Amino acid sequence: MISVCIVDDHPIARAGLKVILSETDDVVVTSEVGSAGEFFAKLNDQDWQVIILDLTLPGRGGLDILREIKERGMQSKVLVLTSQPEDQYAIRAFKAGAFGYLSKEAISTDLVAAIRQVARGEKYLSHRLADSLVESIVHETDGVPHKQLSNREFDVMRRIGIGFSVSEIADDLVLSVKTVSTYRTRILEKLNLKNSADIVRYVIQYKIV
Repeated sequence: MISVCIVDDHPIARAGLKVILSETDDVVVTSEVGSAGEFFAKLNDQDWQVIILDLTLPGRGGLDILREIKERGMQSKVLVLTSQPEDQYAIRAFKAGAFGYLSKEAISTDLVAAIRQVARGEKYLSHRLADSLVESIVHETDGVPHKQLSNREFDVMRRIGIGFSVSEIADDLVLSVKTVSTYRTRILEKLNLKNSADIVRYVIQYKIV
């Protein structure tokens, strides 16, 4: 049996995943958590083969969890299941240690196939994501300015693009206002922008949200 931990802050999403996976004969959900804090609190007591991870979590996000899993040398394979745009987040997720990336819009058969594939230690990409990555190589879109941002800077940029204020971003990411302001300054410098309005336009231009 493939033991699975679901990391998603939406109870309805976790419940839906459990229903889907309960219909298989080789996958069992042994844990579910709604935040990074809950996840790390269970690490010492669990040994999951596959972790289904949403990237958008309160406080420390999914990319932070991926990095720590990699740093700890855990054997669990991570399948990212998220509503975040594949073309903007997938490469970051794989670099951080993910074994698979799947949109929440995917059908249940794709989800089960992805779990089985990453459990075998094989990378999983949807056909749409594979096509997108090939397209980016052909047209050299990896050279876009925001590729140089750190994952945290990228998170902050995305929230500014959505319309969050600095204080709202600080609350959402559990950071100080000063720290978020520092990230904002770095973003402006790296992207050669002047203010938050420029960041909003940039995010819209590159379809980051």
